[in-house]
Amino acid sequence: MWADPEYKKKMVEIHRGLQAKEKHPLWGKHHSEEAKMKISNAKIGKRVHWNKTKEEVFTKEKLESMSRITKELHKDPDFHQRASKTFFKNGDAPWNKGVKMPETPIEIREKLSIAQKKYFVENPDARERLSGENSVFWKGGISKLPYPFEFDRRLKDKIKKRDGHKCQGPSCNGRKSRLCVHHINYDKQNCDPVNLITLCNYCNAKANFDRDEWEHVFRSSIREMQP
Repeated sequence: MWADPEYKKKMVEIHRGLQAKEKHPLWGKHHSEEAKMKISNAKIGKRVHWNKTKEEVFTKEKLESMSRITKELHKDPDFHQRASKTFFKNGDAPWNKGVKMPETPIEIREKLSIAQKKYFVENPDARERLSGENSVFWKGGISKLPYPFEFDRRLKDKIKKRDGHKCQGPSCNGRKSRLCVHHINYDKQNCDPVNLITLCNYCNAKANFDRDEWEHVFRSSIREMQP
């Protein structure tokens, strides 16, 4: 149908509002009962829109938690004004700053995991398309660079001891996870103690996103530690 220039022109006019209301070719027309029945029967057993069965996707507790957080946010008289701005450009704090988000239930995580595995099984070339130089996170292959010799177990133990053997991630909820030493400026060759901080695996993975923001956060934490 889109190969027909007249049809394409008509659809463009519809989307632009040039054929709204009375000008629309379907204005005043309705499906017959027979047509409605055919449409209904055709949808039997088909997957419906994701939010039509959200009770099956989210637990009751999850829905209540989401509702409670939304209501709390809307109690703030300045919320809508702040939400309409581009936060990080004008210096405003992000809407979720200080808001403790509920942890995703294990059932939801399992469903997401199954869906992701199914996607890669059905699309065997997906990993190649989403990894390496094709990835949006590609940094020129710096993750393959070796660590310097001074970044050894002794230095790591020293940093962990300085940090009290605790994850220094500001949003870390204390989940049991192996501790590691993170380079604040993401430069493996810079092993100065002021450029190193203790993180759990979970927070270390999060720090790979929004790197400029995390670097600022971790540098502030290091300054607070110093006498």
